[in-house]
Amino acid sequence: MFHASVRPFVPGRRRRAVTALSLAMALVLATAPVASAATLTNTWAAKIGTSGANGTATISAFATGTGSIALKLAKLRPSSLLAVTLSKGTCTGTTLTALAAIKTSSTGAAARTSSLTAAQINLIKAATKGTAKVAIRIGTGTTAKCGTFAPQPIPAYLAATLTIGDPYPSGLAISPTGIWVSGYYEDQLIRIDPATNSVLSRLQLDTASGFLAPSELLFSEGSLWVAVDEYDSGGSNRISVSVRKIDPTSGQSSATILAGSDVAGMAASPGSIWIIGFSDGTVRRIDTATNQVTATINLGQGLAGVTFGEGSVWVSNAMTGAVSRIDPVTNQVSATIATVGLPSGVVAGGGAIWVANWGTNGQPDGVLSRIDPAMNQVTQTIPVGTNPGYVAFGGGSVWVSLYGDPSVVRVNAATRAVETISTGVLVLDKDARIVGLDRIVATDNAVWVIQQLPAPDANTLPQNGRLFRVNF
Repeated sequence: MFHASVRPFVPGRRRRAVTALSLAMALVLATAPVASAATLTNTWAAKIGTSGANGTATISAFATGTGSIALKLAKLRPSSLLAVTLSKGTCTGTTLTALAAIKTSSTGAAARTSSLTAAQINLIKAATKGTAKVAIRIGTGTTAKCGTFAPQPIPAYLAATLTIGDPYPSGLAISPTGIWVSGYYEDQLIRIDPATNSVLSRLQLDTASGFLAPSELLFSEGSLWVAVDEYDSGGSNRISVSVRKIDPTSGQSSATILAGSDVAGMAASPGSIWIIGFSDGTVRRIDTATNQVTATINLGQGLAGVTFGEGSVWVSNAMTGAVSRIDPVTNQVSATIATVGLPSGVVAGGGAIWVANWGTNGQPDGVLSRIDPAMNQVTQTIPVGTNPGYVAFGGGSVWVSLYGDPSVVRVNAATRAVETISTGVLVLDKDARIVGLDRIVATDNAVWVIQQLPAPDANTLPQNGRLFRVNF
């Protein structure tokens, strides 16, 4: 069955009394970032001599603060001890740091990898801010060979794994004060400190008369916008579905907007919040000043993803296999673009609209579609793996979470190069099916993605869903 962008509802949802000890064991634990001396934070490469005829140099900066420089040299003066110097800008610029001289062979070749201190790495980082450059000079005088360093993309890596005291971390949002995760089963909004990968606070949403189970999350205009399923006091009957406007500091709700049968996704545009319903097929526009629904657009059952970008609202439909473009001025559909298979998550970035297409259950035939907003057409389809569900944009790349293979896929928006980062955590449900990755958000240097766990039954305590951090 297609894992649509709708949270898996729990009609028989049951609350259990949990002892203080059990609850304490269920609280969030965060692992330290898996950084080592080999974890890159920056890298620069230079070709030495004309078109690299005299070799290459690569500078690497590590998460530890230190670094290294690797030299592979050729066609230099044979059997000579040559000076190695880094300078600002060009080879004739101010000397940044002098390194140990290197001895060439009888053929004029040499190879060496040398350590760089934290002080030297800091000098290099400072000298390469913005468009500034650093150059390397091998030798002295008119026979010196030179090259200018250019920054290179860093392979993404799994930096942290957090376990959440809830089997259903259902939504993710980025705010200036942290990363927010909604805990559907325990009715909490959990704030994560990205500096320490630890929990800063928990906002409990329960009311005296029932339970408020948060699913989708969005931070916009200083508030958290939270899709909430309200259950009765027994926790089994869902009473309503709404979007709550919540103060992230106090946890107090200042508005409640009814949302129909479900909320499959939310997006923000200036002055508006857009919510979509998978079951009723509607797009609702909320005015953030009045907290009222000002427009309702019916696109048909199966709405799975929504984003705002390129001056429009874009909504994917897993039933029709298309993406609708909505003009926010008229609240009318201005274009309908067919994608491939079952479109789910959608995001704007890099001058394009990107759509994850689910593919066949359990098969690695999922793809990412690139829509050109000027043409309203899919201009490229990129294979990404098994059952891509959600997408985010950050650092010039599209990030795709895979449900059928617990991995994050990075697609460079400019080159379309594909990189896959495994979380290393394989979970199976009671039917031995993979429980993969779900909602994903991105900043300029990190990606956050959640993994829900199989539903607990009446006789077991809730397990911990996970939050993964990928750095790049």
